[in-house]
Amino acid sequence: MTNTGKTFLSDHQKQKMKKYAVYAAMGIFCVGIILFIYSPSADDKANREQSAGFNTDIPLPKETGLFADKRNAYEQEQVKQHREERMRTLQDFSSLLNDNSPKNNDELSIITDEPTVTKPGINDN
Repeated sequence: MTNTGKTFLSDHQKQKMKKYAVYAAMGIFCVGIILFIYSPSADDKANREQSAGFNTDIPLPKETGLFADKRNAYEQEQVKQHREERMRTLQDFSSLLNDNSPKNNDELSIITDEPTVTKPGINDN
């Protein structure tokens, strides 16, 4: 019996190696299933490549009247509110002036058209 450098595994070691091989095969199978489930479809890849670089859903500010930054938008809104407040004040003032003006001279006259009775003897000429 000559031993030529080959090592033989015992039954216990063979069983252990089979167990590791099954675990490795099941792990590779599970990773493959997970990649298959969560991998993007061809349509998703095409959409991602088409819109790569910039967001096509947001309009450019110069085209639709949007402001480039928030500060300009807030300043413009404050100017607009100030202008509306001034116009509202002028309208209130003009309505006050129009309410105080006499509407009709007949309504405001204190003198009536009834004849006045004078007593005789006083200041008779």
